[in-house]
Amino acid sequence: MLSFVECSTRIEHALAHFSPGFTCVPKLKAQLYVALGFALLNTTGSADRMKAALSIGLALAEELSDLELQLKAVWTLWSYNLNSGQYAAAKDVGERYLEIALRTGNPANEAVGRRLIGAAAHFFGAQEVARRELTLSLDDSAHGLSGGTNLMWFLLNQSVLAKAMLARVLLLQGKIAQSRSLAAECLQDAEREKDKLAIAYALRNAVCPIALMTHDLAAADQAISSLLELVTREGIAFWTSWTSCLKGQLLVLQGNHDDGIALLRSGLKARTENGWLMRNPEFLGSLAEGLLASGEAAQALAAVEEALSISRQGRQLWCLADLLRIKAEILLANGPSELSRSELLFAEGLSVAREQQCSFYELKVAAAWARIMAKSNRQQTALDLVGPVSALFDQEIDLPALTFARALAEIPGISLSTYDGERPPSCTCH
Repeated sequence: MLSFVECSTRIEHALAHFSPGFTCVPKLKAQLYVALGFALLNTTGSADRMKAALSIGLALAEELSDLELQLKAVWTLWSYNLNSGQYAAAKDVGERYLEIALRTGNPANEAVGRRLIGAAAHFFGAQEVARRELTLSLDDSAHGLSGGTNLMWFLLNQSVLAKAMLARVLLLQGKIAQSRSLAAECLQDAEREKDKLAIAYALRNAVCPIALMTHDLAAADQAISSLLELVTREGIAFWTSWTSCLKGQLLVLQGNHDDGIALLRSGLKARTENGWLMRNPEFLGSLAEGLLASGEAAQALAAVEEALSISRQGRQLWCLADLLRIKAEILLANGPSELSRSELLFAEGLSVAREQQCSFYELKVAAAWARIMAKSNRQQTALDLVGPVSALFDQEIDLPALTFARALAEIPGISLSTYDGERPPSCTCH
């Protein structure tokens, strides 16, 4: 793996020697700026520095009518928007990339464009669009590529990246077994190629978060340890904030709240200082849950409010439903007087999850609300809420929300009501 810190330092040294009297090939200067943007993406370099470098590179590439270099610059701009948590902008830039890719006549470029659009759509909250575009990006025959082609673009294994993101989409759509299988597959692909950067992406984007979200804590611990060892050994300093946040999430789930809170705060501070907001709402949500479990309800509420603000501002909507659930549970910790406000948040969370066709978060929100109902002797209403969505998951899948829903269904004297539609309406009960 390249030392990105050394790479960015050498490129900046070379660019510093350019002067009005110094003649160089224009394409070389454009390539250097684009490469600098990519190097800064993978170091602790600020988002603003990265954006400035790639903006110059893109302008030079457009002057040269160099479509391939334009693609590299636009890809880096897309990555900037993705990492800074601006998903509406990332989706627009992905579409710009695809437009240029189609002009090149190279089907491999189109495959990359589909992946960019799919990844942005996933974080934007459009899971069905994301699934379609990511599936298309992996369809070799649709792009005229030979089966099993290992498409490398800008040092990145495109198949691994697409599979990792598609695994996330499948998880949110409730296809847990497929999600886990695809995450393992993309990691195996990267390990088989001995591609260290691809291994890091597979762990960060798929294996670690999927294990955490499905409460497979042993697998999460192993994957996070592997990622930490890799980024430490290879000197990918930018990624240490990721490992801090992922480890912090794990510790909170394990009940080690104080250490988890400390790591999440450390990782979030580093990411915010460098302008990287990708998945920060998710991490802030975990921080809020850790604070709530530690009895710090006021701090927990502040954390989830920040998460909701970032989520809505950057259209980072993929975890919005879960953030609304977390806020509802924090308010409930303040006592029965907050029940009405909490129910409104639960109802909004259900609406968001259903609109996004996100069965995973629909289940979590429904189960959290149903627990409140069951505690106040409204087991039938609780079952009617969580039963239909829990029935969408395979019996062999074991999640805390499913365990609760299945136990609820075993209570004597209640049974799941039938509805004309696929889901019962969101209910309010005061």
